[in-house]
Amino acid sequence: MKLFGETGSFPDSGIERDDFITNKLTISGRRRTAAFALKGPGLKAKTMTPAKWGKRGNQIQKLVSAPAQVFILQAEKQFDEDSLEQLQNLVEHKSIRQHRTLYYGHIDRTDSLRLRRAYPTFF
Repeated sequence: MKLFGETGSFPDSGIERDDFITNKLTISGRRRTAAFALKGPGLKAKTMTPAKWGKRGNQIQKLVSAPAQVFILQAEKQFDEDSLEQLQNLVEHKSIRQHRTLYYGHIDRTDSLRLRRAYPTFF
């Protein structure tokens, strides 16, 4: 959140659609609203399967329902292909339904550690 210059408070309540949303992400020179689902290093799972995303395994669906153009999964774990496929399918479906370009991606353990090293004051 600090990485994007956001100063608000973002409590983790478990009922929200996303863990963090910002309009400060830039893609191709244009600002986009981005919604993130974040999992820290404390999660016991070794691999992020769809069941590990939220108490009911529905966090990816909730994330994609956010009013955003970019949807990012972040976990300091390895990603299971099913999680990535679910994100892809939901975002592509929403993109077709809304007749607009939407983006999605993930930040895995390697990229999370790279961000921590590059921006240590933000973590």
